[in-house]
Amino acid sequence: AEQQNALVEAEPVYERLEGITVLLAEDNLVNQLLAHDLITGWGAKLEMVENGERAIEKLKNGNFDLVLMDVQMPVLGGLEATEIIRHHLRDKRKQQIPIVAMTADAVKQNIEKCFAAGMTDHITKPFDPLQLNTLIHRHATRSSMTHQPANALTNATPAVESPAPVYRFISLKSLLEFSRGKNEFVVKMLRLLIEQTPPAVQSIGEAIAAKDFETARGLAHKMKPNVNLMGNAELDRLIQKLEKDAETNPSVESMQGLYADFCNLYNSAMEELRTAYNHYNAAA
Repeated sequence: AEQQNALVEAEPVYERLEGITVLLAEDNLVNQLLAHDLITGWGAKLEMVENGERAIEKLKNGNFDLVLMDVQMPVLGGLEATEIIRHHLRDKRKQQIPIVAMTADAVKQNIEKCFAAGMTDHITKPFDPLQLNTLIHRHATRSSMTHQPANALTNATPAVESPAPVYRFISLKSLLEFSRGKNEFVVKMLRLLIEQTPPAVQSIGEAIAAKDFETARGLAHKMKPNVNLMGNAELDRLIQKLEKDAETNPSVESMQGLYADFCNLYNSAMEELRTAYNHYNAAA
């Protein structure tokens, strides 16, 4: 019996975060929804902005315990915003606020740039909930915080378990783990993916046709978290390749071929996302 118990994976324990106010600078709506659901569910307060310029203004005029800062954002990116916070804010206390970089990869060179700009720590997107909880608790602990587990935080409708459609092109495993049993969250996230992803994918194709590879690269980078939530490893590989190849001054023909491969698989995945949305929405 002891051997069997040892094989059972322990349920992760999340720290309560009452007394903490977090500022999130992130322009991707999917990441915003994920972060909002998790962070407020742990008891913290959260304010969100979509670029580094607004993050600086919020920080000047408000009181926060920690900033979650996306690196690549419009208007003003996370690296530039962090340097301004560290060197140009008049409030010396706010200059030293913990800033956690949110990066789309774990490439050493990119992480080193974050630390060089003055960031305190980093987390890779799509983020692991336990790692996010641990980072916030580590860098923004307040005496008012309690230390009870934060696993059961809501009386929301449980996520539908069965019967569920059989999927060939998507996997909802990560999304259901993020949902922590909340059906409303699954419905919101699926709706957001269905509404937000297609226009961006179309814009990637238009940018490639116009030989605007920098725009194509930026859009592909921004879409990686959305694609990752679809749970298809080949789609992940293709969106990453679109981003990487766009940096190397490629030919229009090679990029259009890669984009066509992506779209063929993506279209099948989107059909299944719509099926999943109808399934979970029916129980909402």
